[in-house]
Amino acid sequence: MTPEQLALFKSLAPAQILALCMKEEAGGEPIEGKVGVGCTVRNRTYKGPRFGGWEYADVILRPKAFSCFNDGTPSLQRLIAMAQVQVTQWDHDPVLFECFYLAKGIVKNIIRDNTKGADHYYAPALCNPSWAKKMTETAVIGGHRFMKE
Repeated sequence: MTPEQLALFKSLAPAQILALCMKEEAGGEPIEGKVGVGCTVRNRTYKGPRFGGWEYADVILRPKAFSCFNDGTPSLQRLIAMAQVQVTQWDHDPVLFECFYLAKGIVKNIIRDNTKGADHYYAPALCNPSWAKKMTETAVIGGHRFMKE
């Protein structure tokens, strides 16, 4: 990620960057799956330096933390395009608008954690990471398995 792209993402409000992450990581999931991804990010912010920092942007933008923000992926280009658009125009994308609505509730701690403290997740249909074997599964929601250390 270029310094300009990093600055663009860091300029977003916590709920905005969380909404972008939720859309790319769980956009095709039911609401519960989107909430699960958002709560996993929130759980990481509670652990601070272990996951890159106390702020949503620091956790989400940590290299290799969330595959949608990895260099060279088509999703990164989509995220950049969405980040460049005014948030007031996000209502033209129903999934992004839904993710933003949910992200605001997650950031404000209005929405409860449906992952039972997960700080990792993966989609078995896409990958079977070796790190998952060392963790405790806390929930299965939609197409994701949620885990914690």
